[in-house]
Amino acid sequence: MMKQFLLAGLIVFASLTFGAVLAQPTKEQQSLTRQEQLQAEVKAALRELHQHQVELTALAEDRAEQDAILELTDTLQTDHKRLYERLMDVEEEDASVVSGTRMRDTQAFEELKQQEGAEFDAAYLRYQERLHLDALELLERNLPGEGEVSEYARYVKATHETLRQHLALIQQNQQRGNREAET
Repeated sequence: MMKQFLLAGLIVFASLTFGAVLAQPTKEQQSLTRQEQLQAEVKAALRELHQHQVELTALAEDRAEQDAILELTDTLQTDHKRLYERLMDVEEEDASVVSGTRMRDTQAFEELKQQEGAEFDAAYLRYQERLHLDALELLERNLPGEGEVSEYARYVKATHETLRQHLALIQQNQQRGNREAET
């Protein structure tokens, strides 16, 4: 009887141990999970960036002085709306619960809301520059490899290129504003 009890206990112990080993994710599964987590964080940050542009557009329409700022705002809003819609097509699940990189500086945004006219224009351009630099840094840390052809990879690469173009426009407007301020 004792032998049967010990044998049964040994069998149960062996099956639990073997089952626990089988339940452990492989290194490949762990890295895939980490990659999926990074992608979800990037998507959440970009979703916030695109949505924040709606607030920035409304603010600029109300407070900007120069027509060039309004034209820039219109370009940014149009592109971010398109990128947001494409992101919604890329997403397979709602990642709104993902925390991570914030794509806005709440204090700077509150300060921006207090500005008007020429002061607003300059502060708006600085804010947009910082926002786009932060987004580009995030994307550059998470750019898909050359051979990756997923819809997510295409989206990230297209977003990266669009944000680079936006940054160039923002910086051109800053230079123009600096030249005008000197005269």
